[in-house]
Amino acid sequence: MHKSTGDQLDLGIAGPTRSADTITALTCDKWVASSALQKSIRRGDVVTAQRAALTLWNADPRSVWRRLIIIAMEDVGVGSADAVIETTRLASDPKLRGRQGGEVAAIIHVCQRLAESAKDRCSDFLISAAGHDLGLETARGACGSIPVSRRLEFVANQTRPLPERAVAAWYASGIENGRERRVGSGDFDGLMKVYADLGAHGPLPMPSVSRHARRGSRSRSSCRFSGSPSQMRRRRSTMVPCRNRPTSMTCRSIPSTGTAALAGRRSPRSDATTPRLPDS
Repeated sequence: MHKSTGDQLDLGIAGPTRSADTITALTCDKWVASSALQKSIRRGDVVTAQRAALTLWNADPRSVWRRLIIIAMEDVGVGSADAVIETTRLASDPKLRGRQGGEVAAIIHVCQRLAESAKDRCSDFLISAAGHDLGLETARGACGSIPVSRRLEFVANQTRPLPERAVAAWYASGIENGRERRVGSGDFDGLMKVYADLGAHGPLPMPSVSRHARRGSRSRSSCRFSGSPSQMRRRRSTMVPCRNRPTSMTCRSIPSTGTAALAGRRSPRSDATTPRLPDS
């Protein structure tokens, strides 16, 4: 469990953390390093994750913390809320990183923390469905035509299907998908209050975590992660530990991204008709 004493974080790492002096950077550009960082953490490969993070840090110091926030939200998620909290706190507070031994030491710690954490991508899948599932097109249209206050009411309404509530949460957050301009203005603080009222809180208030993550990554996952823990407690959720993973293919010690395996894959189209959101 997450513990803290003042500014000192108990990162909950199982086993000793390697010294930064013993880690060698990968021979690649920052784009490959960024991809390798996420894939390595996803597969529980601590050593490669730390090497990739050091490579990315050397090439673009600011991007490494943005990437770690995204990885925490997308790949770890509710599998280990503590790991997400710790990552977000360190990523959002340079002074705290300094008190933990400096930038590189904090990065090395976080890489091991995330790699060794259980993984659950439900939050990422849910926000992806909210943005792209054709069966939710009616819900997206409805949320785009109602005021923010009504969107928040739908998020809070636990009788509505979770995917529809995810759409409402996205529209209420005001976080656009890339360069799109369809969500409009939102009320992020109001959304965080709704999540808190639903019981989404932890050692560090979850609204604070998502607010920092939103600033650091602009990822839509940050608006959905806060609401997920309370939902996952109501059903059995498969947490995937980072043990006994199959060995990934490598090229010059760099993990493959697996894009070939995903080529041509599309999200399944839902033929079910999504009911229009009620007026009251």
